[in-house]
Amino acid sequence: MTSAQERKIKQTGCDARFDNLTRQLYATDASIYQIEPVGVAFPKSAQQASLVIRAAGDAGLSVTPRGAGTSLVGNAIGEGLIVDFSRYNRQITELILKNAVCALARVWCSIN
Repeated sequence: MTSAQERKIKQTGCDARFDNLTRQLYATDASIYQIEPVGVAFPKSAQQASLVIRAAGDAGLSVTPRGAGTSLVGNAIGEGLIVDFSRYNRQITELILKNAVCALARVWCSIN
């Protein structure tokens, strides 16, 4: 990853990490695959998510969204920027009788 690409991502105001430890932690999921990303972003809002995804696209990086229980077969890993919604987006935003409208990373069993 170039410093210009990293700067573009950081300019969004989104919490983004490019250190070796974070990249190694996000190189695997519950599958047998291992692909080290260039970095990981942790958006706190839909607006931050939009900005960081657009910045990654402008920087020529692929984007892999990741949440709680995203995948067990390698879909939550990739070479580009991992956008992890599970850190800051776990709240239930609305509850209507039998239906729940949740943030992206809410685990279903925690709703029950």
